Amino acid sequence: MKNLSVLLSATLACLAAGGILSGCVEKQQKAHPYIDRLNADTTVSLLPESASPSCQMKIDFAYIHPADSTDSISPRINSTLQAALLGEGYAAQTPAAAVQSFREKYINSYLTDVQPLYK
Repeated sequence: MKNLSVLLSATLACLAAGGILSGCVEKQQKAHPYIDRLNADTTVSLLPESASPSCQMKIDFAYIHPADSTDSISPRINSTLQAALLGEGYAAQTPAAAVQSFREKYINSYLTDVQPLYK
C-alpha cells in the first residue's frame, strides 16, 4: 500500500511538473499583414535649361504587405486599390511595379505631349 501511495504521488508530481513546464515553451507567432508605403518623388524638366517648365510628381502609395505566400486577401485588396487609383492596367502588377510603371508612363506622356508646345 505504501508503494502504491509513493507511485501515485510521483505520478501526480510528474503530471504537475509537465503541465507547468509546458506553459514555459515559447509558441511560434503567426505573421500578420501590415501596411507598407512606396514613395516616388520626381522632377522632370522639358528641356535641359533650368528655366524650362518642369513636372514635379510626388507619389505616396500605401498598400498591404501580405503576411506570407498563402495570403490571398491582401493581393486582392492591393489590386482593387491600384485599379481605382492608378488605372485598370496596373491591377495585375505588384504595388512596386505599378507605381514605377505609372511614374514612367506619366513622365513619358508629359515629355511627348507638352514638349512640342513649348518649343
